[in-house]
Amino acid sequence: MSYNTLNQLKNSFIASVGNTPGLNGFYMIDESEINKIHNVSYPACFLDIPDSSISNVNKAWEDYELSCLILKPEPKIANDNYSINFYDEALALFEGLLHNLAGQRNGDYALDSSSISIERVSNLGNDLSIGCRVKFTLSVPSILIGASTTTVLAIPTTGLHSHFNIDNSLSISSSSLNWNAKSPNASKRIAAIDHVGDKAKKPYYNHLGKSLIFTGETLGGTNGVQIGGTSFSSPSFSIFFKCHIPAFPGANQGNTTGGYLISTEPNGLGFTFEVKLVTSGAHEGKFTVRAKDSRGDVTSSTSDIIKLTPITSSDGYATLGIINDHSAQKIYISVGTTRYTLAMYSDFSINNNDIHIGCRHRTSTLDNDGLEMQLKDVVIYSRALPTSEVANLNAFLTAN
Repeated sequence: MSYNTLNQLKNSFIASVGNTPGLNGFYMIDESEINKIHNVSYPACFLDIPDSSISNVNKAWEDYELSCLILKPEPKIANDNYSINFYDEALALFEGLLHNLAGQRNGDYALDSSSISIERVSNLGNDLSIGCRVKFTLSVPSILIGASTTTVLAIPTTGLHSHFNIDNSLSISSSSLNWNAKSPNASKRIAAIDHVGDKAKKPYYNHLGKSLIFTGETLGGTNGVQIGGTSFSSPSFSIFFKCHIPAFPGANQGNTTGGYLISTEPNGLGFTFEVKLVTSGAHEGKFTVRAKDSRGDVTSSTSDIIKLTPITSSDGYATLGIINDHSAQKIYISVGTTRYTLAMYSDFSINNNDIHIGCRHRTSTLDNDGLEMQLKDVVIYSRALPTSEVANLNAFLTAN
C-alpha cells in the first residue's frame, strides 16, 4: 500500500471516469471556477479540490472530504420529467464512478458510507447545468505514512533477539506449528512443543482476528508453544507480548494453581524462570514470578502485585512485558504504560534454554497449567529495556 498525494487522487479519478460509460469528462477545480471552463465534454464530473484530516498519525490514513458534481446542460425546453430522469441518471453515473475508483486502487481507498449526502442541483454555472452534488469521505494512505513509520514508530533494535508478528511467517496445520521471527532474526522460531512426556496441544489460529488462541483447556493437554535453545550473554532479558487476557482467565482450565505465561527450561534440568497468573482465590488476576539462581528459588509475593487482568485495551489487545534487570536487581512487569516493580531478580543466565509460552515444561501428570489468552506479537531482548524504550515498543505494538 503506497501513499497518495492530491495529484495521485486526481489521476485515480481520471482513470475511473474513463472506465465509467456515459461520463465524458473530469475536472478537479474549485467549484467557483466552473464558469471559466469552456467546451466541456458533458456529462462531466467536477471534483472540488478537497481539504483533508488525519485522525491518527500512527495509522497515517488521510480522510478527504470530497464534493463531487455530475452535470450536463439542461435543455431550455426540458420538462419536469426530463429533470427527474437525469437526477437518477447522474446518481447512476456516480455509482459507476465510485465502483471503478475503489476497484482500480486495489482496495487502498476506504469509503465512509455514513458520510454520503446527495443534493440535486439545476441552473448551475454559465451552461445552466443540471445534475447532483454528492459529498462523501474517502480515506486513503497519506504521504505521512513514511514519517510515522520511520520516526514515530521505531521498534528498539539494540539487543533484539527476535520479534514474532502474527502476520509474518506463521505456518500452522493439524500436525505442526512454525512461526519464524521477522528479519533480521528470521532464523529464530516458535514451534509446537514436542518433548517426550509433555501433554501440550497447539494453540488455534483465529483467521478473522489474526491471533493465536490459547484456551487453557485440560482435555488432552493445554495449549503451549516454545522457542528452543535460547541463550543470552547476561542474566538480564526482556520479553513482551501483544496479547489479550480476559477478565476471568482460567474458566476453561479447571485448576487452582494458575496459568503460566512463560517458563524457561535448560535442557530438562528444571525451571529457571516462571511467570504465572493466579486464576482463582484471593489473588485471582495477579502475577507470581519465580526465579531460580545462585540464591535458590525466589518467589514474588502476589499481595505486592496489583491486580492486572484483564490485559486488554480499546481494540482488545495490550502490551504486557516482563523485564529481568540484573544490574538494578529488580523485575519489572509492564502493562501498556504502567510499570510494576518487584524487589527480586534472577542472576541465572539463560543458556540454551527452552522458553515456553502459554504453559510450563511439564510431564504428563502436570497438564493443568495453561493460560487462557490471545496472542499477536512476541518480542524478546537480551537486555533489560529502560522505560523510554518500553514506551517506544508499546507505541509500536499498539499502532501495528
